Amino acid sequence: MAMNFFDFMDQDWVLLQKQQTLLSGYQTATNLQQAKQRRADLAATRNLAERVTELERELGQAGLVIESLLQLLEESGTLSREALTARVQHLDAADGVVDGLITPPAPPVLTPPVLPPGVRRSQS
Repeated sequence: MAMNFFDFMDQDWVLLQKQQTLLSGYQTATNLQQAKQRRADLAATRNLAERVTELERELGQAGLVIESLLQLLEESGTLSREALTARVQHLDAADGVVDGLITPPAPPVLTPPVLPPGVRRSQS
């Protein structure tokens, strides 16, 4: 059976429709993946904001307890604010970094041991 011009156009049209359907499916999958990622990002941001709020509350509670202890120690004559300030400055400088924080010590630098001349490392 001989094919005419319109037969080819129909095949091209069908092929074009299939390509558009595939492209549409790909775009839908991509859009769904992007939407899923946006939801995950939003949830992470929400969790982070909740964590910050929780930490701020805990910090406020710790500050309240510390101030209460300081007042009790001052009232009892056990400790003065000046003595406390001097101790804070001493401890701050003791870690080697005067920054108003207790700075953790730097991790030790690990170096391989030096072997005497003529001694080779075993290959494990």
